[in-house]
Amino acid sequence: MGRPKLPWPKGKAPEAEAQLAPRAAVSANAAATMGAEDACEMARLPSLRARWQRRGAQPPIPTPGKNQKRPVCGAVNLRTAAGPYRLTVTKRSTDFIALLALRWLADPSGLIYVLVDHASIHTRQALQQWLAAHQRLPRVDLPS
Repeated sequence: MGRPKLPWPKGKAPEAEAQLAPRAAVSANAAATMGAEDACEMARLPSLRARWQRRGAQPPIPTPGKNQKRPVCGAVNLRTAAGPYRLTVTKRSTDFIALLALRWLADPSGLIYVLVDHASIHTRQALQQWLAAHQRLPRVDLPS
């Protein structure tokens, strides 16, 4: 029988058009800096995989203890592919604000569009207040 065939929508939804409008303005401004900012966690130990070895031989695997994770906040300029990053102890909005302050200092003039997703550290009130105080950093949300 198979799966049901769903028709492709004929037009774009008005909500989608409203979400695309800020990104079109970003692309049109050639003098502005477009930056994508995000945070992630890096594992200290590499992931162990199965591998072939001789029967009876057990290779030593050096490990420094517990597999600790370190948060990393990073930004990349989408026009030049360069940007700062920060190794942090926590993954909080204050660490993200510190990263944006580095971006602010790296590009002393012009607009710096901040492209972010809907993670909780990007939607906190402290970050919204900091961005409101720094008008050169307009926030552009990525679609969810």
